Amino acid sequence: MVSIQQAISILGLHRLQAIILTLALRDMLAMARHEPMLRSCWRHNLGAALVAEAVAGWVEVDRPDADSAGLLHELGRLAMIGGAPRQYGAVLERVKRGEGTLDDAERDVFGAHQSEVGEWLAEGWGLPSQLREAVSGIPETAESAWSLVKIARWSCSASDRLGFVLSGPPPEWDAAAMVGSLPVCLRSAVQPEVSRWREVVTAGVAAFERDFIGR
Repeated sequence: MVSIQQAISILGLHRLQAIILTLALRDMLAMARHEPMLRSCWRHNLGAALVAEAVAGWVEVDRPDADSAGLLHELGRLAMIGGAPRQYGAVLERVKRGEGTLDDAERDVFGAHQSEVGEWLAEGWGLPSQLREAVSGIPETAESAWSLVKIARWSCSASDRLGFVLSGPPPEWDAAAMVGSLPVCLRSAVQPEVSRWREVVTAGVAAFERDFIGR
């Protein structure tokens, strides 16, 4: 039997972390076959993970960490939908009726919003502090301009605009606007890549679903 130490030496700590996270989410992925809300939320997080991995390469942040931050940035919402889909349906109904924001409706129905739930789960899993911050969505500070928190938040917005939203129509995809929200020093270099994201990220999400969730 391979020990944890041997697994780390063979796979590397980051790769092992990614495998453990995938296994931890496997039951949730299986449920996504039958729960449209959960599948939509999972697709959003996966889209954000693919974007975050690309962003990490631009700003010299560890790619596996960025990928994990994107994948888990709405961990709390995944858990809320997976654990109580009927109650989460009530959350979405409140938002559709204009009764506050998604965070407001989550707090009214569950007593906490998704960032708080995600933070509790991340702490329980013993995730590194940077990932816990990305999951909890703490406010950004000037010195953490491209921390995992900001990468996760920017990738979340991009995933919405790419069409991976929980409910309702997605915001319009505008590659130029997304590039314009990046630091000036990055814009010309990343413009061609961002312009291809609609096709590339959509294909990546579809491939993951085919391999891990099924049609």
